[in-house]
Amino acid sequence: MQPSPKQQEQAESGKGPRFIPFSPLFILPSTRSGFTVLLNQNDRLVLYAKGGDIFTEAHRQRLLEMGVERVYVRAEEKGFYEEYMRSHLGELLDDETIPPEDRAAAWYQTSIGITREIFQNRLSTPATGKRFAQIEGLVKDTSAYLADPKALKKIAAYIQRGFHLYDHALGVMVLTVSLLRTFPQADDELLFRVGMGAILHDIGKTTLPEYLLQKRSDLMTPEERRLFRTHPAAGIAVLAGMTLESETLHCILFHHEQSDGKGYPAGVASQELPLHARALILCNAYDNLTRATPDGPAKNPFEALTQIKADRERYDIECIKRLIMVLSNAEIA
Repeated sequence: MQPSPKQQEQAESGKGPRFIPFSPLFILPSTRSGFTVLLNQNDRLVLYAKGGDIFTEAHRQRLLEMGVERVYVRAEEKGFYEEYMRSHLGELLDDETIPPEDRAAAWYQTSIGITREIFQNRLSTPATGKRFAQIEGLVKDTSAYLADPKALKKIAAYIQRGFHLYDHALGVMVLTVSLLRTFPQADDELLFRVGMGAILHDIGKTTLPEYLLQKRSDLMTPEERRLFRTHPAAGIAVLAGMTLESETLHCILFHHEQSDGKGYPAGVASQELPLHARALILCNAYDNLTRATPDGPAKNPFEALTQIKADRERYDIECIKRLIMVLSNAEIA
């Protein structure tokens, strides 16, 4: 006897078979899966397509005609499913037959998985090259997705989730690309390079002891504070084996600088900071304020922007104005 779909969806707890539900609209014509697709019929899961089958438009259309809203993949084939989603994320985001809410969910599930792997594995395994290529693909796909003015509103609730480094990294990337898009000089190549820097800006923190990342900044000893402030330069060192453009490196190295010259590691003032770095500095601060950290609970968008305005000497004024506009248009603030 097969377990019911309700039991099957309890993929994170319990014993026995586990299954992952997903939208049949994610089955793209002319693509090949590495996983078995199961269909719920009379409260039982039955085979719909074998791993290795080539999906056709008929596959998807038949499911739609049957009114199927979810199909399933076995939990032990999760890796193949994730690989499929990563390989086809750009196509899924471009497919207007998929409801915007489903595209937003697909973006988040895929994005957070890729970003989590980068931060948890510290780019130090034999799979580093593959993971780095996936980050590049994610940034390109996300930047193209955010060209749709409605996209940020759809993913806003997702990027506010979590408190891990990878949650913050994803949020900062989305906000920075969205902010830079409002400047006419920001072409697709710049958005990609800066998006890479934004998602990797805190990678240097993976070299720090965990206790330090969980400690309130005002309780750090002078030595702990000095060590903590090495993370921008440490990020450059972590990525030394990767080919990165100067704009990407600027984002990693300068993300704690301030327009008044009182930031770190170098105390670089506004006139010496490129626009893309000033945009990232602001988005990094905003995301930190709206996310729970050891320094305090998350602020709501209004509270965070009020704090930023009070500290406006630290940030680029034009970037503040444009970030408010971006957040307002997405109904975030």
